[in-house]
Amino acid sequence: FLAAFAASCCAAAAEVLHEWTVLRGGSLNEYAYSLEDSSDAIIVGGTSDSTDLDSQSNAGGNDVMVMKFSSAGTHQWTV
Repeated sequence: FLAAFAASCCAAAAEVLHEWTVLRGGSLNEYAYSLEDSSDAIIVGGTSDSTDLDSQSNAGGNDVMVMKFSSAGTHQWTV
């Protein structure tokens, strides 16, 4: 089942060439509001309505979520 809205993250090189795209989401809505990019990781901050996003529990709608991806786009963790 695909969520109606899901958080996505992608990267592009300085030449504006697409490098990768990652789509992660639970059964409800996830919204990404901030992105921090460093040379070795990308951190995405936002909110989640899902109770099944990366095995995280939900305290009742619009919970804060933070995801970390490697610079190659590999999902490392979600809190």
